[in-house]
Amino acid sequence: MNATTETQEHADDQATKTITVIGFGRRLAAILLDAILLGVLSMFVAFLIGMVGVFVDMYTPNRPLPLNSLIVICTLVFSVAYYVVAWSRTGQTVGKTMLGIKVVGADGKPPSGGKALLRYFGYLVSSIAFALGFIWVLFDQKRQGWHDKIAGTYEIGRASCRGGGVGGGGGGG
Repeated sequence: MNATTETQEHADDQATKTITVIGFGRRLAAILLDAILLGVLSMFVAFLIGMVGVFVDMYTPNRPLPLNSLIVICTLVFSVAYYVVAWSRTGQTVGKTMLGIKVVGADGKPPSGGKALLRYFGYLVSSIAFALGFIWVLFDQKRQGWHDKIAGTYEIGRASCRGGGVGGGGGGG
């Protein structure tokens, strides 16, 4: 079952295109792949910070380092950078690339850096509310989660972008 939405390519030529958006299953799988990747990288960063902490602690044993806070901050900064840069450059994270999904705005292009950052904060909102913002994709006619609605984005099949247009194939899952 494919959900489609009509968009305007340019305000001056009034041409409309059809975007076939991706369903819940493939989106969930891509999120899980990205979460695994970020988890592994976060553990690596935590290990490195811990090792630095051990060496620094050898020379300043009376002043404990706030390593836990540093690990959390580094992980958060890396996560924001990972998603925002990937979405704004290509519209694809590693997980989305593996599953042939692309994040686009209504114009069929990857979102700007500002919209990608807004989408990331929408991810947080979607997550905090018992993941209802992600589950919303199942019930929304345009298959947009709360984060998509907040940023004005869609998740489409990569094949939908070939040939300069955003119409055609891609749906499912």
